[in-house]
Amino acid sequence: MKAIIMALCLLTPISSSVAALISIGDMYDFMPSDKNTFEKSVNNNGDNTAFVRVNVVEMIYDANGKSHEQALDSDNQENELVVSPNRMVIAAGEQQISRIVYSGNRDRERYYRLRYMPTERNDSDHGQPAAIQISTSIKVLAGLGSIIIVRPGQEHYSTYVTKNGYQYEVRNDGNSTVVIENMQSCDAAYRECAEPETTYVRPGSSKTLPLTIGNHYRYTLVEGTTKKLVHIE
Repeated sequence: MKAIIMALCLLTPISSSVAALISIGDMYDFMPSDKNTFEKSVNNNGDNTAFVRVNVVEMIYDANGKSHEQALDSDNQENELVVSPNRMVIAAGEQQISRIVYSGNRDRERYYRLRYMPTERNDSDHGQPAAIQISTSIKVLAGLGSIIIVRPGQEHYSTYVTKNGYQYEVRNDGNSTVVIENMQSCDAAYRECAEPETTYVRPGSSKTLPLTIGNHYRYTLVEGTTKKLVHIE
């Protein structure tokens, strides 16, 4: 599913040259409990060869839902989560597969942020012969972020809606992230609806929806591989 929020954006070129433009598809990806590998396609949609380095951090949440990031050494093959290759050279109009391998504990859900960072050409990093002629005049380049959610070994889902004062609460009491997909606020006849939005709700967290007279909600609840349409009226 396409993520609504891009995890990382940014940048200003200091040259009028055309930069390499990379895309990585979905911004949020799940590694199911019965899998320990995942493949992601990195596409170069630009006119120049792209040199890309992958940086990995683990996102750790405290009891209050606040997160901090712990950087992982991308070159350490003993990390719980390894991306291979972590340096890529992608010709214009081509793609390369980024393989993510997880070998850690599955006692709880874990979260990792992958940053695909275009870099200037570096022969020692990428092992490319100096004879290859590629423009490196772009000094500041855009990066893309991707969130990998590693599901626990035994997935359990328990999602329910409660009415609390002047709001509804969609709560996740399971042990793995659920997705409130294409949620819309509509009038009673479902003829006029707001723009849809998608929210990822971690275990122990909730999504609140304002309670307005005559206003209804509808969305698709995604729990692992199961999807169901939900109406709140």
